[in-house]
Amino acid sequence: MSDQKIALVQLDWRGRATFCGNGGFSADPKLVRRQSELQGSKKALQINRQLIAAKFDGCADTLSAIFGNTASAKDAVSKIEFWKTKVLTSTEANSHARILGYEGMAASIYYRAWHELPLKWAGLWKKPVPPSWSKIGARSMAWQRESNNARHPINAMLNYGYAMLISMVQIELASAGFDPSIGFAHRREGNQIPLVYDLMEPLRPVVDRKVLEFALAQTFSPGDFTITSKGGCRLNPDLARALAREVGSIEVRSIDQFASQLQR
Repeated sequence: MSDQKIALVQLDWRGRATFCGNGGFSADPKLVRRQSELQGSKKALQINRQLIAAKFDGCADTLSAIFGNTASAKDAVSKIEFWKTKVLTSTEANSHARILGYEGMAASIYYRAWHELPLKWAGLWKKPVPPSWSKIGARSMAWQRESNNARHPINAMLNYGYAMLISMVQIELASAGFDPSIGFAHRREGNQIPLVYDLMEPLRPVVDRKVLEFALAQTFSPGDFTITSKGGCRLNPDLARALAREVGSIEVRSIDQFASQLQR
């Protein structure tokens, strides 16, 4: 399956997607050696700059696709371009931590632009939903101290999409002969596959766009989601399958680009 780049999509009992390709993989010793040499190097920093800059481009594309040529979208894109320039050219962007700080500034602008987008609902007379579900709110993760699930449908769908993306990137890395456990920007502490998180960054806004386009085209019903005893929001299976079809169409290209840069 990995040779043909076929991913098996499986839903667990919580409605979460699990991609299972080749059960094991044989890493290419030459690639693994180059991965190890990359850690802590100037080249690693440059690759990270390029990946985050590509992520910012993806954020701008998503905003333009969702909001069109509106003044608010233009303003957000302009500010994101500023942080992209800082990442690529600033002498202060000399560490992964500093780049992460710039990324956070751009992310706050990017996610804030989504606020107030309305979501369509039907059948609320049968079963009401929380008032906050009438529109897209903040992309906040502070609630995770209390719950393992998102508390808003959009966050639940984004988490679902990102989980799919992690599996898709991991399969591509294994198929190409890389060792996902050797990253260059994300730390390994508590993360068994840091290279996956490194290379998925430019694809996060692509997932965002798929999720937003999917959500804004739907008229949801309360039955599409389940609220857990701790207040978490969970996708029901039919909705999860529909979303999986959208996210599963994304092409994972960052692996080929990374391999090319590693050979230079």
